Amino acid sequence: MSENTYFHNVKEQTPTRFWINNPTLEQAKQAIASGAIGCTTNPSYVSKLFSSEEDYRCVLRAIDLLVPYEDNDSVVASKVQQMMVERLSDLFLPMYKQSGGTEGLVTIQGDPFTETNTKAIIDEGLENRTIGENVCIKIPVTEWGIEAISAMVERNIPTMATEVMALSQVVSICEAYSKASKKSKNHPPFYVTHITGILDDHFKRVIDANHLKLPPSLVKYAGLSIAKAEYALLKERNYPGIMIGGGARKLEDFTELVGGDLSITINWKGTAETLIEKNQKVESRIDENLSETEIQHLIEQLPDYQRAYSVTGMVESEYYEYGGVELFRTSFQKGWNELLALIRDRRKKSDTRKKHRGSLSSDPRMSRAKGIDRVTLTYDDDNMMCYFYLQKGSKLEMHTHVQSQSGIVVKGHILFLKGDGEVLDLKAGDAYYFASMDPHGSELLEDTELIECFAPSRDDYKD
Repeated sequence: MSENTYFHNVKEQTPTRFWINNPTLEQAKQAIASGAIGCTTNPSYVSKLFSSEEDYRCVLRAIDLLVPYEDNDSVVASKVQQMMVERLSDLFLPMYKQSGGTEGLVTIQGDPFTETNTKAIIDEGLENRTIGENVCIKIPVTEWGIEAISAMVERNIPTMATEVMALSQVVSICEAYSKASKKSKNHPPFYVTHITGILDDHFKRVIDANHLKLPPSLVKYAGLSIAKAEYALLKERNYPGIMIGGGARKLEDFTELVGGDLSITINWKGTAETLIEKNQKVESRIDENLSETEIQHLIEQLPDYQRAYSVTGMVESEYYEYGGVELFRTSFQKGWNELLALIRDRRKKSDTRKKHRGSLSSDPRMSRAKGIDRVTLTYDDDNMMCYFYLQKGSKLEMHTHVQSQSGIVVKGHILFLKGDGEVLDLKAGDAYYFASMDPHGSELLEDTELIECFAPSRDDYKD
């Protein structure tokens, strides 16, 4: 990776910094080489890894290690998320140590279905903090999240205020941080996001639903205009914390914020790699915003824009249900549900993989056919061992099955008849093998006992 990427140039020429969002392990390495100084993840992170063969294998291994010992799928999901974020934490840790803690942070945001439970948010944040010293706890700015972030500040834990769509949320969380910081005398690293692209998605949803006619240029820059207003507000009021742009949906969600004393987190695929490929000239755009006339037009046409743009547009009890916040949270819940579905699937497979341990002295005999009884001794998905009791004179007609079959005669005398006409005349100590779909049958010349193995296991023999 070239040492002179677009992001290196941004870092050298401006105070703006690049973070990578929801990366695979390989993307995180490429991002660091390209100038990234931090990493964000969200509750959809693990589900994003499903598209990477290498990372998906890591996810499966983590799930398979956990499900035998934990019955609660949500707990497994949280622990798998921690394990995947820990890989990123380890990767960014040298940068964190070398910079004295100013770079190399990695964020984690927990179960999106517990966002209305302050205690759950705090408990999960404290648990996630144990992942590594460079882990930053990411918490939504809602009435519950504001209380949880205050609790993190009192414990001197780095936090990132997320799901921020409105200037009123910025005011609420910065003042809450200041109050908690003054009380505790702690000043942990603190980031205030603006989720530009998701807010744009919400505006477009409202526009389409209400058949509104707005200039495309205004729609394109609506979210960015609020992001720039947020940056100006933070500076004007000398609020604590560093702004971080997030939720990017287009290249402008990065390039339009360049020049500000802030960080911007973007995905590698489709955004970061594209900006590296284009390697365009670095331009400071943070002070370039829509005109007052254009902003006023958006305020008049889009009530939700006015709610986001005004510092008094909403009160704390309204943040959770605000359309942009709801849209972001819904995407997180979708990703979390995908992880839960995978866990359920792996748990089901794990249940079938659990070794059945039988005993000839205690397990009942199951009838396979007249004069042919079986005890299934042990199995998982891939292998099965059975013990057969066969009466003299009984027969098993010619048949096939997908499983390969191998065995040994423990006692007695049996004839195996093969589809090609071959006859195997076997007595105690003789072994045999039939390949998958190999036709075979048997005749019993004496009372006989066999040990047989099947690969993969036969579902009809799982007692």
